[in-house]
Amino acid sequence: MRYFKWVIKNWQLVVATGLGLGFLPWLLGEKFRGKGGGTMGSLLAYGVQILWLWLCPAFYLPLTIVAACASYSIGIKTVPETAKYFMSRWGPRKRHNGEVTEYDYNEICIDEVAGQFAAGFPIWLVAYNFKVAALVLTGTLLAFRIWDTAKFWPISLVEKNKKFSPAQQVMLDDWYIGVIISWILLFILLVTT
Repeated sequence: MRYFKWVIKNWQLVVATGLGLGFLPWLLGEKFRGKGGGTMGSLLAYGVQILWLWLCPAFYLPLTIVAACASYSIGIKTVPETAKYFMSRWGPRKRHNGEVTEYDYNEICIDEVAGQFAAGFPIWLVAYNFKVAALVLTGTLLAFRIWDTAKFWPISLVEKNKKFSPAQQVMLDDWYIGVIISWILLFILLVTT
């Protein structure tokens, strides 16, 4: 009961860290603290998408659209409080690219969840064939992680754009990466199928 009360009290932290998966790399040791959270969030969305393709391929597209929009909206709500909590506990932290952040902690992975869902929109074109759909979805996962880590232009501009609130900066870069990959994948699937 004690853990249930803690989860209810800290629901924003639980949701923003992908049901706690953002902390999973910590189990590998202290040197992994603050690393790999984004990959965990992407894998969470990927696992859900694979499950949908397997159980209900006819509903894959509407489920993915709802999940992408919901995770984006929930992220905008939960990221500020979670970032405040992390800032009060750990202070500013150096990210994988060397920048110091007070907001976009690697344990916060709801942005990667939303981005991976967005990247998988076009899979519905091949959802009738589970093996092909799973293979293409795996490709979107790899492309998403590469783009998210490298922050290619124009994505790098979004993350640093001061016109957006800090929560939008955290969420929008991954959302845009997902949408860009989605458009590229849609073009490839329409040309090849």
